[in-house]
Amino acid sequence: MIRLLFNLFFSISLLASVSAQPLKVLAYNIHHGRGMDGKVDLERIAKVIAEKSPDLVALQEVDKNVRRSGGVDQAAELAKLLKMDYVFAKAIDLQGGEYGLAVLSKFPLGQSVVHKLPGKGEPRIALEVRTQYQGKELSFVSLHLERNAADARSEQVMAVMKRMGGRDHAVILAGDFNAHREGEPIQQLVKGGWNVLSKNDGNGIRTFHGEKHRKDATLPGRKEIDFVVLKGLKLSSYVHGVIQEFKASDHRPIYAELTTAQK
Repeated sequence: MIRLLFNLFFSISLLASVSAQPLKVLAYNIHHGRGMDGKVDLERIAKVIAEKSPDLVALQEVDKNVRRSGGVDQAAELAKLLKMDYVFAKAIDLQGGEYGLAVLSKFPLGQSVVHKLPGKGEPRIALEVRTQYQGKELSFVSLHLERNAADARSEQVMAVMKRMGGRDHAVILAGDFNAHREGEPIQQLVKGGWNVLSKNDGNGIRTFHGEKHRKDATLPGRKEIDFVVLKGLKLSSYVHGVIQEFKASDHRPIYAELTTAQK
């Protein structure tokens, strides 16, 4: 009887510990694999991602069969290196191939939807991929907003909020917003009830370290422009940060480990 009770207690404890495993997400603008040394090196990108062993990865600036990066299907290659499933979505045609966004996943992938975003500049998209987390549906969205025009970024955020607003399950947005934490696009999300995870603690932390931008571009300064944003996911705790890697891309990846509240 005692052994039976012990086994039952152990099983319940084990199930509780499994259910409490955090959801690990990561967002990375990989600059088509080209590092600050000018070399295209996907193995280097994969090593940076593997450091956090994420469950879900949102990638921006991904090439598929593009001449400048050696004609490689970068999403497929990174998925192979990291032993993950993947979905790629084209934003534009480029140099005989395609350029866009990708999602990598350790979870089985369901439906994927490519959302075309408004704007007069370079065509922008959001890639929504549906999967399951703790037995519930989850939408994970990789996105890369307009670089040059602040009003276009705001319009794109409003479009994303409208399209995701009808979801009856949790949604995670992750990617390069090309906007600061205090900027209008991010504040629109905050006012809309989204939880914007932010590493900016007043010490000038940033996620971009590449070229100096024009005045109306991504905005200069030591601040974040890459974010993980949540809605419909009740958290008991989370860990969030920036991987301090400056060579593999012109952005540093951001990560979050999300522990959901248990009923």
